Amino acid sequence: MIRRRTADRGMTLLEVLVSVAILALVSTLIYGAFDGMQRARNGIERIDDRYHQGRQAMSRMSRELQAAFLSLQQPQLYTAALRTTLFLGTDSGQNDRVDFTSFSHRRLLRNVHESDQN
Repeated sequence: MIRRRTADRGMTLLEVLVSVAILALVSTLIYGAFDGMQRARNGIERIDDRYHQGRQAMSRMSRELQAAFLSLQQPQLYTAALRTTLFLGTDSGQNDRVDFTSFSHRRLLRNVHESDQN
């Protein structure tokens, strides 16, 4: 008589090891995809921050250059003049410089005795 073991069927150790290996492989692939997306996101955020800083700097320079002025007023005594207004550009090779007087000062605190002149 041949007895069938239908009630005693289960998973063998080899089947469990193969399924764990497949699960580990899939988990590693998913982790690699998420890690790659996180690195790409961080890189894009750094680039976006750099562009934002550049736009802010250009906006500030544009605002200050628009508010630049030259004063024709001369004090009665030349020695009484603290500063004269000017608009001077200097070419220094890689680093250029622009010196000017403007009304672009922003007050950061309320009720502070500061001039608008910058």
